[in-house]
Amino acid sequence: LECNVQESKAHLMLATAEMYEGRFREAMASLVFAFNKADSADDICAEFKLEENVIGLKTTELRTAELRLNAGSSDLVVGRFADVRQMRLADVSTKSTGLNRATLVFADPFVLALFYRALAASQRVVEVSNKHGAQDGGAVLVTIDLDGSGWLVQVELELEMLDLVRQQMELPSRVAATTNMIELLELASFTGQWAGRRAIGETVSGTGDATTGTTKP
Repeated sequence: LECNVQESKAHLMLATAEMYEGRFREAMASLVFAFNKADSADDICAEFKLEENVIGLKTTELRTAELRLNAGSSDLVVGRFADVRQMRLADVSTKSTGLNRATLVFADPFVLALFYRALAASQRVVEVSNKHGAQDGGAVLVTIDLDGSGWLVQVELELEMLDLVRQQMELPSRVAATTNMIELLELASFTGQWAGRRAIGETVSGTGDATTGTTKP
């Protein structure tokens, strides 16, 4: 009986996560698009109504090569989302928060810090955990109350080099866990999709304009 109760709770949590997934992706995409459009930190402060003393270098130019992720791109931040549809009930039952998750990647710590300020201005931050140097990750893990709904989601803010290292370490274990060729092909599709930084589906990048693509549920 207890097992059935736990399984029912897991089903309910997963269904709720799927219900909130579209809102979560839209909220994160709007932040990503705003940053990738901005010319300076002043634009971000104006967009998210940040106080001047909150950001030390308010007029910092954001279009410099050092702050961009790729030489051929103007993106300051790109992100990927966990797919709640592929979560197993066992995974769901062990989590009380963070079924809806996004990893946002930056080339420079200044942009990461500025993004956190914008995120905190647009959503209610419940908890912040600095995982840099921790064995289980290298990111700033932010738990937020999505749109004040009471549903908690998690956003990982990572530097690009640390994210690449983590992916390289994670890939062999994911390959070893596959049981058939279809799973291997899906894994290859995921890694290729992230490398291409497409602005659709499981990833988000660009500015949201028609020429750069948009997010899809």
